[in-house]
Formats: sequence, structure tokens, C-alpha cells
Amino acid sequence: MPEEIRVIRVIDETQVRSIVNFIDVNNGNYVIPPLLATVDQPVTFEELKGLKQQSEFGLLSVPMSAQLVLSYGQNYRAALIEVLRQHSEMGNDTVPVMLIVDENFISNNKIYSALNTKSFPTRLNKKQSSIQDDNVSKLVLELINEVSLFSGLTEMEKTTLSHRTNKLFTYSIVYQANRALLGMSKRTKTSNIEKSMAIDYWESLAQIIPEWSQVVKREVQPSELRKNYIHAHGMALISLGNLGNQLIKTYPDDWKERLKNLSEIDWQRTNPVWQKRAMERGRMSKARHNLILTSNYLKQFLGLPLSEGEQKIETEI
Repeated sequence: MPEEIRVIRVIDETQVRSIVNFIDVNNGNYVIPPLLATVDQPVTFEELKGLKQQSEFGLLSVPMSAQLVLSYGQNYRAALIEVLRQHSEMGNDTVPVMLIVDENFISNNKIYSALNTKSFPTRLNKKQSSIQDDNVSKLVLELINEVSLFSGLTEMEKTTLSHRTNKLFTYSIVYQANRALLGMSKRTKTSNIEKSMAIDYWESLAQIIPEWSQVVKREVQPSELRKNYIHAHGMALISLGNLGNQLIKTYPDDWKERLKNLSEIDWQRTNPVWQKRAMERGRMSKARHNLILTSNYLKQFLGLPLSEGEQKIETEI
């Protein structure tokens, strides 16, 4: 299943155990609600012949190449798998299934949200809630698929990166960086204009920062970049989003040319300029004032003015 679809499909282990116990206790006499799945290819239905009256019974044909994704019932599915593991003799039991044709899974997350957000008391984490309810998140998911820096390099499910992961950034970081770049609130309506601008900005940066080009081409591992470079960390990506927002507003006609000056920055963690900006005591810092100080450095490097608040924090170094 594509990560952008799988990301909000959480399994509630407590509910799974309850369902397993219910089926176990009521073996042979249980009823569960229909599992509802979306299928990404057209299906055909042929009514049974020989019936006296028109019937809704018949043969449903689903292409072997089609993908099916559960939009409702993932906890029941997990429970049924566990039940079969314990009681293989129940393999002939039947369960109801409903299918919705959703070619290319265009409406999949919308269907999932409509069926699950109000049906269950399961608490969604911040990332999952944003994907369901946030307008900007839909744009971010498109960017993750289309921007070379994010495509295949974004961790969609975990909120942190392991040391050996082949991912460069988490979904949460990409989301925050693009909100900073676009200057948008969660409810802001998005359009192809914002999408094109964001693609243009990040692709331009991927050409300017050589190490990013290397990781996009799979010539170097993201884990190696994180050891040695500032720009391989989330707070730097968000800072670059802040930079892009002001740069494009200030110089809408030639921001690309001005952005090229970033090629002169030494992004190595050993560069003293990052101390007390991106780093504290030799370690990367996610604190808000470090994010602002890193953004300040990038803005000043390109000759952009600082706001009163940014200047105040700058004087505290």
C-alpha cells in the first residue's frame, strides 16, 4: 500500500484484543460489521441466471492486478487474522465485505476519514489528524510524490528517524517546512499556484546544495549526511522554508538567482557559525529560538532584513 494512504491506517491493539475475545467466546454465533474496501480498478457484476425475479445476487469479478485497501474494518481484519492463527478450523467462516470503486485511490483518504473520524473514539495523533482535516496536508502529500528531494526519501509513518534509515526527512518536518514556505494556516485553500511554486523552490535548492543532489541520486546515504551536515536535519529544512517565504515575497521576479548564493554556505556541522544557532553544545537543537537563529543567518546571508522579533533574538547570541 502506498505510504501516503497507509500513514493514517492505525491499528488499535486494545480494540483488536476485544474483538478477538468476542469472536472466541461466541464461536459459531458471532456477527461483525462489513469490512469496507476501496478497489483501484473497475469491477464487473453478472447477475445469477435462472432466478424468477431480478436479483442482486451474482458474480462480482475483480481484476487480479487490482489493489484493495481497507477503509473501514482494519481492527476487525487484524482480529480475524489472530483468530485464525489460534483456531484454523474457523477458516471456512464468512464475513461481509463491501467494495467501493476508487480508481487510482483518488478519494481513499476522504472515504477513510468520513467512515472513521466520528465512528470510533480512537484518538489520532497530530500527524494523522492533520492528514484528515488539514487542507495544506493534501498539497504536502502531492509534493512528497513529485519533489525529488522528498519522493522516496520521506518517512511517512514514524515521527523520528532511526540512525540507519534510508529516509532523509519525516512527514511532519516536510509538512512544517512547506507551511513555512507557503505561509499558510491549516485551513488555507491551496491551488496549483502554490504547488508549482513549492516544487520550483525545493527543486532549485536540490540543485544548489550538492549533498542533496547526491542523496536524490542515491549516491550517498541520508544517515551519512546527518552525521556531517546541518541541512540534513529537520530544523534546517524548516529554516529554509522560512527563508523561501520571505525571499519570494521580497524578490518575486529574481528569487532564483538570489537563492544560488546559498551554494557558498558551509553546511558542515563543524562550521562554528552553527554553534548557538542550529546547535547547542555540539548537538543539533530543535528549540524555537535555534530555529529562528538559523533562519536569521540564512536571511542575512541573502541580504534579507530581519523583523523586530527576529532581531531581538539575534542580539541574544
